Amino acid sequence: MLYVDGFQKLTRESVMTLFVESHERATSAANNIHLTSQNFFWHSYWLWEMENTFRALGTEYECFTLPYWDVTHDADAWSQMDPAKDINELPIYNSNLGGNGDIDNDYCVGDPWSKEYYVTDSCCADDEEAMSCCLKRFHEADGNDSLLWNKADFAQVIYADEKYANYASFSNRMFWIHGSIHDFVGSISGVHFNRNEGQPSADPLFPMFHMFIEVVRLLHEDCYQYDTLNMFELDDYMPNSFIVMNTTLDYAMDFSILCDGTDDQMTRLCSDTTITPRLMYDISPNTQFQVVYELGEFWTNNPNLKSVCADNLNSTWWNVVDAATDAEHNEGIDHEEESAFVSSDHTLQSIYEWSNSVAIGSVLFLVIGVIVMLLLRHCGMTVSKDKVKAVYGSTESV
Repeated sequence: MLYVDGFQKLTRESVMTLFVESHERATSAANNIHLTSQNFFWHSYWLWEMENTFRALGTEYECFTLPYWDVTHDADAWSQMDPAKDINELPIYNSNLGGNGDIDNDYCVGDPWSKEYYVTDSCCADDEEAMSCCLKRFHEADGNDSLLWNKADFAQVIYADEKYANYASFSNRMFWIHGSIHDFVGSISGVHFNRNEGQPSADPLFPMFHMFIEVVRLLHEDCYQYDTLNMFELDDYMPNSFIVMNTTLDYAMDFSILCDGTDDQMTRLCSDTTITPRLMYDISPNTQFQVVYELGEFWTNNPNLKSVCADNLNSTWWNVVDAATDAEHNEGIDHEEESAFVSSDHTLQSIYEWSNSVAIGSVLFLVIGVIVMLLLRHCGMTVSKDKVKAVYGSTESV
């Protein structure tokens, strides 16, 4: 509900509108980021700034983290339903994010996303007034053959199937999967999640969905050991680390209204820093972005992926939460202390922050570690290259 309240508050204050407009401009026919190799990285920065904007709402939000929508959870639920399949039984549609729209009411989504709480200026029906239109969704049971995708499907594209080692193959496959999920939620024209004739970024599912795509993108990088590379070595491993599709690793990505000072907008990182795919390749605590993702059931209940990638997982990029182990650990814990141990039902992106209580000895240890890392970097990154070489067999094929 913190996400729901924050999203609606930012919309009322015309701040979320800036993010929607920025995405609309970036996906226009003349400059569609989806058709270029900046796609993942553009959304990565867009989401990072959105999370910062939530945090600026006040004390209640200062430690807020954007949740991600693990679509495989809903894929499992969908596959287990009887042949009639009731879309309103999907877990995501029963988590305060709204459900399928009402076919008898312009496909409007109900509470807590009815017009009493949230309105848009897009996808307006004939009987709606401009700037006061409802959020619309509709899954048409027999109108499309789109799919939700399960854990094994994503394991294949992340690392289990070597044909997706090539960046273009991975990117194209993810674009297809991404599109089919849009089609599943927004089957018909005129609803927001429809990717062709809607306005997906105005739907609160959109940031959460793209947060999940971020998890997939980063797992792909990590499993193939690109986390071990200096960002300026990525060029040496193309076309698997990256491929130029209209944009290079150093392409200056355009966030328009978010960064250009329009209407005295707040200063953001992109206001005076060039945001490139190379810069966004690693957003972990090893960089200025300081992002850690929780890996919940998508990882712990995904044997296909764990069996091939577990040894490559970078512990600084991820916080792995095993629901079964977590539940066992929490048994008997005082309720007042429970929040320190129990993860949210939605796995979260969180910023790794320094604690004021860090001991001086720990700080000194970290300083020594940084000095050692700098010395190693000065001597070259041969260890990193050897790790990548081990993945591919030889660097010549990369």
